[in-house]
Amino acid sequence: MKNTLLVFFVLCIGIIFGQNKNQKNQQQSNLKPNELDQTYTPPINSIFDEDSKKNNVNSAAIADFRNVIRFNPFLLPRSVAAIGYERTLNDYIGLEGYLGYSYKLDWIQAFGTAFSGGEFSMGNNQSAISVSEMIGNGIFKSGGIFSSLGLKVYMDGTPFEGNYFGIQGRYNSYNLDLNNLNYLFASSEYATTTIRNITTIFQWGTCVIGGTSKVPIVHDFYTGIGIRSSSYDIYTEQNTDMELKYIKTNQRESFIGFSYVIGYSIGFVFNTKKVNKQ
Repeated sequence: MKNTLLVFFVLCIGIIFGQNKNQKNQQQSNLKPNELDQTYTPPINSIFDEDSKKNNVNSAAIADFRNVIRFNPFLLPRSVAAIGYERTLNDYIGLEGYLGYSYKLDWIQAFGTAFSGGEFSMGNNQSAISVSEMIGNGIFKSGGIFSSLGLKVYMDGTPFEGNYFGIQGRYNSYNLDLNNLNYLFASSEYATTTIRNITTIFQWGTCVIGGTSKVPIVHDFYTGIGIRSSSYDIYTEQNTDMELKYIKTNQRESFIGFSYVIGYSIGFVFNTKKVNKQ
């Protein structure tokens, strides 16, 4: 009798459990798609996690960027270390500037100048020592200031995002030691010459916003062409004590060269104001 009651009790429990399970499955099958989504909890930081998307710069809450501190690693091969700053004047126009130091000879300019023989002179080639000899064979002695100022126009009307075109002016200088050249100078101070470069660049590029809403980062990919004017000291020849010596005058002349740029800069946004994307 006891065994019969035990078997009956187990069968009742099984029937009740099976009915509850069937009812739960039927309820889930009758849920609407959005209700079913609410019953699912996605893993943290997965592509389905809505909370993690709130930290993305490209989410519904975007930043109204106005200020960016930039670093351009592509200036380093040109022997320039500089930090840049860009401020947007409105949704379409940004003003950008760099300040740094020319710490070594620009080997790209040295190769191009020596190869072209001075490119196109703006003066009358008055110097007895050609600029191709100065830049191509001179030894770097000391650096000088690097600075630039430019204007950008963002075509999509979104600051620091999308395509843009602009114009930029650059200035840098450095000093060269000419003692290694086969010239005899009337004074040791004449063996040092200063090269000053002014470059106008017409550029176009694309900005991509990355990082998070707390630490937004602007990636700037650009290319462009420009015209560079390089000035240098004029040297004259003078026969002294039966020797031909070279004297540095107080005058300078310039030559024109073409410039091609391609590069990338990384920028960090600060002082942002949160707005809702329409």
